Amino acid sequence: MSEMQVHGLPTQQERSRRTRDSLVKAGRRLLQERPLTEVSIAEIAREAGVATGSFYRRFADKDTFELAVLEEALRQGRELILAVYEKHTDLFSLSTEVARLTINRHREFAPIYRAAILRAYQNPGMDTPARRHGRFLITTFLDRAKILLGRDLTESEHRRITMSFQILFGAVINALLGRPGPYMIEDKEFIDEVTRVFSNNIRSAFEEGGED
Repeated sequence: MSEMQVHGLPTQQERSRRTRDSLVKAGRRLLQERPLTEVSIAEIAREAGVATGSFYRRFADKDTFELAVLEEALRQGRELILAVYEKHTDLFSLSTEVARLTINRHREFAPIYRAAILRAYQNPGMDTPARRHGRFLITTFLDRAKILLGRDLTESEHRRITMSFQILFGAVINALLGRPGPYMIEDKEFIDEVTRVFSNNIRSAFEEGGED
């Protein structure tokens, strides 16, 4: 073997991956402070501890870089959701935790989620990270519901669960972007009430027998 291997990858490839990871992590830290449009590429490279040229060898421009930052942040959120699924054997306690986790992630990483949502608004026909993330949450919840119930969902149950998520997303996005009040996304009352509404909507889909 002509080149040393690290974890099955050539040394140079491993270094390149680590440099990319460092840049993405730096982007997440900076995005938490202000929009990436206000951050220079030199500042991103400096935050990551790499040369500016290292940025351009991995990203075509700052827009491509922001997309990678958002993808990574939302990927971590999806991993947390999957871990929640493994903990619950009851659909309704699961719905409560899914709602709380969704709200708390948007609250804790508000600038990142705000950037992802704005990208979706600005590109209505594009399959953006925020849209993929939303589909993931709905699809995996539907799949988990079928496992926990031991049967397929009726058409009505499927529709009502999907609508419950649409209401949850709408409330969170409105609080994050518009902040109309009276409760803000960081308020305990907002978290409690939106979680309660989501859980009740999920429960009602089944208590009414899933009939149209």
